[in-house]
Amino acid sequence: MIKITSLSVAGALLACGLSAAPAQALANRTWVSGKGTDAGACTVTAPCRTFAFALTQTNAGGEIDVLDPAAYGPMTITKAISIVNDGVGTAGILAGSGGNGVAINAGANDSVHLRGLTIEGLGSGTSGIQFNSGGNLTLENCVIRNFAIVGIRIAPTDRRLSPACSARS
Repeated sequence: MIKITSLSVAGALLACGLSAAPAQALANRTWVSGKGTDAGACTVTAPCRTFAFALTQTNAGGEIDVLDPAAYGPMTITKAISIVNDGVGTAGILAGSGGNGVAINAGANDSVHLRGLTIEGLGSGTSGIQFNSGGNLTLENCVIRNFAIVGIRIAPTDRRLSPACSARS
């Protein structure tokens, strides 16, 4: 009887520990600001600071909107997403020395749409956009400049894929 009671108590403690907090739902639309912080759900009243963190708070197929001009850091995109700056000023992405501004490793049917971004390499960044996988990439009103190798590199990891890309000015 003592062994059964001990096991029951241990099982109850384990169950309580595993259900400590409910999972946070992701949003279809999030926001970034130069005054934001990388915490919370990236709402319009409490925006995130970087694109990288906002991506973790946004549903696949969702949208990240820019609220004000700032440098929002490099990022790796792994899902369908739209990142939109509708003219609030420069929404910058600075590629580190030898790094990429944006790496895209999305699914074969995922669409990535980037609008109004400035991706800067300072002469030492490798590529502005490194497209490794995804269904299609649309760039609209983006500036990609000063990279050591190339502005946009399309090098799918699966050679059978032929991504559709478009650019609009």
